Amino acid sequence: MEALNILVRAGKAAVGAVVAFFLGLHMMIQLLVYAIAFDIVTGMVAAWIDKSIDSAVSRRGMGRKLMELLGVAAAEMVGRQLDIEVTAPWGGVWGLGAAVAGYYCVHEALSITENLARAGVPMPEWVLVRLKQLVDQNGRV
Repeated sequence: MEALNILVRAGKAAVGAVVAFFLGLHMMIQLLVYAIAFDIVTGMVAAWIDKSIDSAVSRRGMGRKLMELLGVAAAEMVGRQLDIEVTAPWGGVWGLGAAVAGYYCVHEALSITENLARAGVPMPEWVLVRLKQLVDQNGRV
């Protein structure tokens, strides 16, 4: 019974630590974490629909996502140490990590849109034309 009580307390502490960690992050960094998760899920569903699931592609994508998060973490640490702040065009001041996370959020939004189009989700024609232009120019969004 005592072991169960210790286990429950440890579980509560772990949940509290995770919640405190996320609540301490800038909203843009939280949004990036959610966008990455959504991109992974939509990418896997689109690959499943295409019948093109490939573990090497998945591993490469997960590695890229991890590197994005490490880049945001590094930018946040450098920004705090050097006291670098970025003024947002609509007002307010962001830390360097939040500004970098904002850039990656735009990239994730494009990737999610591409995944939805690959899965056959109906999209306005102008979105599909723009996605095709991006793919033609870069080979990949």
